[in-house]
Amino acid sequence: MSVYKRPESSRYVIEIRWQGLPRLKLSTGSSSKKLAEAMQRTLHGLKDAGRLDVLRLLAEGKLRLADVHEDYVRNPAALQHRLAAVASPTLGPLLDQWFAWLDDPATLSSKTRRPYAPKTTQRYKVSWTRVVALLPRGREATLADMTKGFLADFRSQRRREGAGGATVNRDLCAVGAFLTWCEQEREIGVYRPALPRERESAGSRALARRRRAEPTGSRPAGGTYSRPWRTRGCVSAKRRGCAGATFACRIR
Repeated sequence: MSVYKRPESSRYVIEIRWQGLPRLKLSTGSSSKKLAEAMQRTLHGLKDAGRLDVLRLLAEGKLRLADVHEDYVRNPAALQHRLAAVASPTLGPLLDQWFAWLDDPATLSSKTRRPYAPKTTQRYKVSWTRVVALLPRGREATLADMTKGFLADFRSQRRREGAGGATVNRDLCAVGAFLTWCEQEREIGVYRPALPRERESAGSRALARRRRAEPTGSRPAGGTYSRPWRTRGCVSAKRRGCAGATFACRIR
């Protein structure tokens, strides 16, 4: 372990060897020995905290020591976002894998133990087409681009296009379902921004409440519709991994 300057440079370098990790030989980007020693303490702090992921990314040259030190000292949450941006997979191929997984008859919902309905998977695909269209990099975006700010912009854009609250909620359910799949099936650590529900029309809410109170396929007194109804939690909110969103859906 050492902090030194190369003969041809005025900037300090930190070199550390730890068992189980690649050799760290990192430029501090600074001519201040005091700052270099502070960065060395940051490296020790990361190791003591078990952040071997950060140390490996530093060793691979995917992170700059100066950036990591700044985040570690001033804003640890920023360090998490920086890691997500570096390690986050590309969205397009990941979505293709998810769609193939949903379409596979051998795939069973962990809640219902049945394959996903074609209408459900098609709805997911339609929703994600809209999401990808708004991402600046489209399918080349990464999971790290699915930020709270982006989803807020997406909600606003959908409302400007005239989408109702129930439609926007279904789009956001598709986002939540995809993130759940990333976590549970691909074991990818993802940032899950809050997905608050849009306000729905009073008629939609009353209809959903009435359907929930009736047995599947029942007809209300007085008869106001000719086909049976049932309520599904966003075609099973539990199946989608999107808690709380419930919609009344006509059985066709």
